[in-house]
Amino acid sequence: MNHMVSNLMERALLIANIAHQGQTDLKGCPYILYLLQVMHQLEDTEQKIVALLMDSFRIGHFSRGELASWGMPEHILAAVDALIHDPNEESEAFVQRCRENELAYVVKLKELEEKINLYQQLISTGSLNVLEHIHHLHSEVNLLNLLQFDDSKHKNEERESSEPAKE
Repeated sequence: MNHMVSNLMERALLIANIAHQGQTDLKGCPYILYLLQVMHQLEDTEQKIVALLMDSFRIGHFSRGELASWGMPEHILAAVDALIHDPNEESEAFVQRCRENELAYVVKLKELEEKINLYQQLISTGSLNVLEHIHHLHSEVNLLNLLQFDDSKHKNEERESSEPAKE
């Protein structure tokens, strides 16, 4: 890992800590732990940075300009932007935007998997009222299915285009 990326990672962690100070996840744990859990599911350093910053705009109240002033490069900011799902936006439009940004796409898949696992854990232990959260869980599962369906369709199209033409 080069020095610049390491500095970006450190800055992203600091920003996430500031952005989510006092916030908790569904378990009642500090929200930063959820972001770290998602981050640890990823392999690439830039994906990890995006995972740490993914909710900085939406619930952390940081602006794009503020993240830029911390030295976050444009492609990281674009990925974070792509991960913002406006409540008035159709899921298909959100999925398309995520698919168009490779960093955002990979991070969103891991984040949805982690969130669904969290819901399943909490429901199975009786720690979560299913009726209160069923809409959110349903939405997350639908998004994951859309992303994965789109991914398998995309891989099939790539495979078909790389196969030699049959005569």
